[in-house]
Amino acid sequence: MSRRPILIGVVTLVLAAFAVTGIGIGRSTNIVSSPQTKVAKPDIPGTIDGKVNPELIPDHIAYTMVFRTIALRQGTDFEKSRSRAWAKSVGLDDAVADKLLAAATEFHARVSVLDNQVKEIKDRSWPNPSAQVMAQLTVLQNQKEAIVAEMVSSLPTQLGIEGAQKLQNYVINDVKRKVKIAPGLAVPPGQHH
Repeated sequence: MSRRPILIGVVTLVLAAFAVTGIGIGRSTNIVSSPQTKVAKPDIPGTIDGKVNPELIPDHIAYTMVFRTIALRQGTDFEKSRSRAWAKSVGLDDAVADKLLAAATEFHARVSVLDNQVKEIKDRSWPNPSAQVMAQLTVLQNQKEAIVAEMVSSLPTQLGIEGAQKLQNYVINDVKRKVKIAPGLAVPPGQHH
């Protein structure tokens, strides 16, 4: 059974660094630091580098990063102000930013159910999942991607055409350029999205 390309550790770092700030996505590189020098690690052959080919990064991955980052999980005032600041950095006004936060929070509520199922399956079967387990995980991944596609297609209605276009431009020009996808790495499901 062939495995879908998955996000490498760099994207995990991007997700962690994608702090909801007025600046946007945190800087993420494939660099190892030492006190004297910085040495670039070579990518695995077949890696898709969004910095070079952002058009090859699937929308569902980029929008998932955005939705997961700004979703109001606890709904605190601090969390809401950070998420709103991020949305405003994209060029959205307060009203549109609030609508995007609501959409991201809805995304989180819907996808967290699937994430929990993935975690349960992973905890039972990793690191040696059977073909049946991989088929179950593929079905769950397809369901997540369908939710993302549905949410993205509803953005022009929710945010207005101009707001959805600003967000799409940001996703294409900023988010996708900070993503790398490597083929065939086996990581536990649920840790790459």
